[in-house]
Amino acid sequence: MSGPEMVPADLEQLWGMIQQQSGEIFNLRQELVGLRAEVNALRAETAGLRAECGALQSDLTTLQADYDDLAAAAIAPAEPVRPAPQPKIALPDKWDGSRARCDVLLTNLSLLFEFQPARYPTDRRRIALLISLLTGQAAEWAAAVLKANGIAAHSYTEFTNQLRAAFQHPESEVEVDSRLYHLRQGERSVSKYTMDFRTLAVQTTWSDAALRTAFYEGLSNCLKDELAVRELPATLEGMIQLALRVDQRMSNPTKRFSSLSTGSTLRHRHLDQSFTHAVAAPSPPPPTAPEAHSSGAGEPMQIGRTSLTAAERARRYREGSPSCNLPLASGKRPDQVKRGRSSSGSAANQSYPANSRLLLQVSILMGHQRIVTTAFVDSGAAGNFIDQAYAAQLGIETEVLSQPLNITAIDGRPLNFSPVTRRTKEIHLLIGNHSEKIHLLITKITSSPIILGHPWLIMHDPFISWTTNRIVHWGATCQELCLQAKAGTCSGESEVPDVKLDGIPVSYRDLAEVFSKKQAARLPPHRPYDLAIDLVPGAVPPRGHLYSLSAAEHQAMEEYVAEGLRAGTIRPSSSPAAAGFFFVKKKDGGLRPCVDYRGLNQITIKNRHPLPLTNTALDALSGARFFTKLDLRSAYNLVRIREGDEWKTAFITPTGHYETLVMPFGLCNSPSVFQQFINDVLRDMLGRWCYAYLDDILVYSKTLEEHTQHVRAVLRRLLAHKLYCKLEKCAFHQHTTTFLGFVISSQGVAMDPQKLEAVRSWPLPTSLKQLQRFLGFANFYRRFIQGFSATAAPLTALTKPSRGDFQLTPEAIQAFKKLCHLFTTAPVLIHPNPAKPFVVEVDASDVGVGAVLSERGPDEKLHPCSFFSRKFNPTQQRYGVGDRELLAIKWALEEWRHWLQGGSDPFTVWTDHQNLTVIRQTKQLNPRQARWALFFEHFHFHLSYRPGSKNTKADAISRQHQRDTISSEPAPVLPPHIILAPLQWGLEERVRQSHGLEPPPPETPAGRLFVPDHLRGEVLQWGHDSTLAGHQGVQRTISFIDRAFWWRTLRRDVQEYVQACNICARSKTSNSPSTGELQPLPIPKRPWSHISVDFVTGLPDSEGKNTILTIVDRFSKAVHLVALAGLPSAKTTAELILEHVVRLHGALVHGQVLAGLLPLSSGHHPQTNGQTERANQQLERFLQCFAGEHQRSWARYLVWAELSNNLHTSSATQLSPFEVCYGYQPPVFEHQEPEVDVPSAQQLVRRTAIQKANQRYTTQHRRRHPPGR
Repeated sequence: MSGPEMVPADLEQLWGMIQQQSGEIFNLRQELVGLRAEVNALRAETAGLRAECGALQSDLTTLQADYDDLAAAAIAPAEPVRPAPQPKIALPDKWDGSRARCDVLLTNLSLLFEFQPARYPTDRRRIALLISLLTGQAAEWAAAVLKANGIAAHSYTEFTNQLRAAFQHPESEVEVDSRLYHLRQGERSVSKYTMDFRTLAVQTTWSDAALRTAFYEGLSNCLKDELAVRELPATLEGMIQLALRVDQRMSNPTKRFSSLSTGSTLRHRHLDQSFTHAVAAPSPPPPTAPEAHSSGAGEPMQIGRTSLTAAERARRYREGSPSCNLPLASGKRPDQVKRGRSSSGSAANQSYPANSRLLLQVSILMGHQRIVTTAFVDSGAAGNFIDQAYAAQLGIETEVLSQPLNITAIDGRPLNFSPVTRRTKEIHLLIGNHSEKIHLLITKITSSPIILGHPWLIMHDPFISWTTNRIVHWGATCQELCLQAKAGTCSGESEVPDVKLDGIPVSYRDLAEVFSKKQAARLPPHRPYDLAIDLVPGAVPPRGHLYSLSAAEHQAMEEYVAEGLRAGTIRPSSSPAAAGFFFVKKKDGGLRPCVDYRGLNQITIKNRHPLPLTNTALDALSGARFFTKLDLRSAYNLVRIREGDEWKTAFITPTGHYETLVMPFGLCNSPSVFQQFINDVLRDMLGRWCYAYLDDILVYSKTLEEHTQHVRAVLRRLLAHKLYCKLEKCAFHQHTTTFLGFVISSQGVAMDPQKLEAVRSWPLPTSLKQLQRFLGFANFYRRFIQGFSATAAPLTALTKPSRGDFQLTPEAIQAFKKLCHLFTTAPVLIHPNPAKPFVVEVDASDVGVGAVLSERGPDEKLHPCSFFSRKFNPTQQRYGVGDRELLAIKWALEEWRHWLQGGSDPFTVWTDHQNLTVIRQTKQLNPRQARWALFFEHFHFHLSYRPGSKNTKADAISRQHQRDTISSEPAPVLPPHIILAPLQWGLEERVRQSHGLEPPPPETPAGRLFVPDHLRGEVLQWGHDSTLAGHQGVQRTISFIDRAFWWRTLRRDVQEYVQACNICARSKTSNSPSTGELQPLPIPKRPWSHISVDFVTGLPDSEGKNTILTIVDRFSKAVHLVALAGLPSAKTTAELILEHVVRLHGALVHGQVLAGLLPLSSGHHPQTNGQTERANQQLERFLQCFAGEHQRSWARYLVWAELSNNLHTSSATQLSPFEVCYGYQPPVFEHQEPEVDVPSAQQLVRRTAIQKANQRYTTQHRRRHPPGR
């Protein structure tokens, strides 16, 4: 070892130091471990603190958010708090106004508004939602309410109140009480009966005890029988629960009949002790021997049936067939049927009271004798029977059957009866109001004198109330054929307390109810024929005027309203509609209530159902000898207003606002609706023995027996449809009666004597309205008057528009007096009988046609059926004699076509023109005759010649017009409505009529009409804008209007009107000056000696034309305009000039066609042919004004352009071209018609005037235009 050596002391010291350092290191290590533990603890504590800080921070954030929300809410209070989620409720179904669903709709909406208030916070929103759910009549009502803009349009409560008032119409307390009192279970289950009972019960104020009693009384008799053995609860609810349990038990067949013993024998039909044909039978054996059951008690009678097999009888026994095991005695429960077994093994005869069977009181009519007896209705009997001894006692005639019939029980066992070999002859059987003729089989019967079996039930199909053993009503066949009164219970003749039977024939006293005033006053039921008031889309019924009423009228109004409210025909209203109410006086001095429905009628969609023609009734009366007239009581009030339309009929009185529930007078559709209703009610009778015109009904027949049946059929039909007659206005079994203004009898038709009395005292008409009334009356009876149209011609001429005051001419006075005389001496027209051949007498004079339809009566003499006359128009007056006579025949056949066409026998036409008798064999006919010949092919007749001396009646009728003179003026070919002057007379007439309110001033020029302020615009429009005026300039328009009209400011008004014309402004041509000197042409010496010609080309095709030939007369400035298909050649142009100039005005200068022509100018270049180019400009301007929007229609305006140019004043001549050529100005209005001779053209047109005009034009042109180079 190198270095110094270590001594021990040093080693110890070093070792000690090492140990000391080792201890310190250990201590440090311990301290380090402790520090580490503390660090870990601090870390854990720090993590916990951090977690707490995070939670606190989260809480702080939440608190800060809440604070911010609160602060925001405090600053902006309008911000709504988010609502809680609302339940979803479906919208109700749409509602059309039906009464039954009104409460359902409003209840659903109230729930919707309750649970979703945020969506419908305002009344307007709620009303809008409700209206969106309305359709049909309800929507129309709502639209009217909104348009009225009343309280209901802004208040949901008021709107729903008015809605309920208009559509719901809750029943009155009396009506609800009546319905509840008469409510019966009927064939329904107890649960359904209970539901209806509870619905009505909540609407009454009845006590629980009263409701309990009413509920029990309404239960079926079968259920009452079940409840009779039980202790009844003291409360209504207890009674309902008990009835439900019993009904549920009875509806289970197994439980219901479990108490029946299988060893008991029950009869299918039960007869009382005194009438039984069943023999005692042994009790049935056990089920193992069902064939022994065939000897049971008495069974229903079966005719000609085979016996049941043993297997079938066993099956019915096992299954409890009702035909074998169940008792069917009326009104009895199974456990109430008496049953037992005798000690000898036979069943005792079973006995039931008489009211357990359906026994009817019947009457057998034998001649004039009426035998009353009873009949047993047995649905198990296969025939109708009468007791042999009873038939012999009455002496009823019988007849032998073709083969005998055996009577057996339902299971085929023969009964102890002899075979049926005879039956009665047809006997007349009455059951109350039911009448029939029937055969009855004769056999021995102990139960009843007569048995009506299954065939009788099938034939008449009655509805039977088994609880009361009564026939409630009869089947449909009986309604038409058997019943003699309203279908109902068979209780004999009707007893109607408010009808006096004294005024009713005995044959109809059982139908007295059809004359009941009380029944007619009741509110009728709703029918398919209810009056519908359908309004024009968007229309609202107007509010009428409230009329003032006198004291008497006010009292009558209060009585009318009180009676209507009491009868239920009117009710208070909250409708937005309101018509005025007033009275008119009747002929007897009474007051008739009227409602002013004119405003409602104007916006109502019309019902076009026709009313029958009066001739239809008169045509069908041939051969009738008995007449009955029926008048319906309150006819219109027997028809209801369609449900939901009642609010439209509302009317106002000084004391209130009401609406009617029945059809009133005054509505435009009332006659059509009622006629449609009565037509359908009597459909199968109309035209056969009945005629109906609104509420007037006529029944006609040939024999009294037949007539009685017909009247009964009509009365039954009316009663079945709740239509009632006014007895005091009915007339029965008349040979002569007054109907619709005619006196009808078996002899024929005549005028009503009351009408004739009015004619005798009819004063002379002093006004047009009075004349129209007289002519309306006369036209109604014209069929009775020979030559009516000719006689009345002077009167009808006065009805045409006239300029002066109304005044009767001497001819009119004479015609009036003659008509009055003819009416008072009018003949009786017989009823046409199509089975007999007719004779048509025809004659035509120069001015009219006369014809008589006749038929031979029992005395073999001709009697008139109808007269016909007609006047020829001027064109027809110029027909040849043959054509006039043939036209007379055609008109007569047209007039009476419904009688003459289709007859089995040919009719005869008498004419005094012999050539017509071979018209059908003539091979060559003119076009008019050929056209009429086709019409004659529809008739079967032959023409017969009769000289005029014998054809006196038709000849007299045709010559009634002979006093008129025949004009020799040419007859117009075109119809009058397209003639120019008549089209303008309307303006002239209006100007004339205005003079009554504003007389013309004294300075009005002669021959011209003064135009008041309110008509000046119309006159200006006619004088400038019409096709006759042609949108001319100011001066021409003034000249045109000044010919017919005048007012002080005419010139100023025309100038302002023309300057403001938009069409003229768009069509105005350029007036820029051109260069060059004007060289006037030589002045012609007469019209149409020199002409200028030019063409307008390049036009749109119009009716195949695209070019216009313009021909101008240089003397008169007249033009002719010819439309061409294209630019013609020179030869064609010459031919056109020949056709349009030479043919009309004579040859040109030197007799050469083209001698007077000027050279053709180039397009739109007036230097060479200025006059024609100016005419072309006027033509183009005219067509631009009238055909600018439809350029392919210019051809139709060409004639108007020519006429307009030739009527207007020329600045060169100061006359119109027409006046220069013909010497007079053609009148446009009637008052312009000249009364002087036409002077010569030389006196009207002087050549010096034209020379001065040419000089003036030359001077003006040179002053304004620069000279040409």
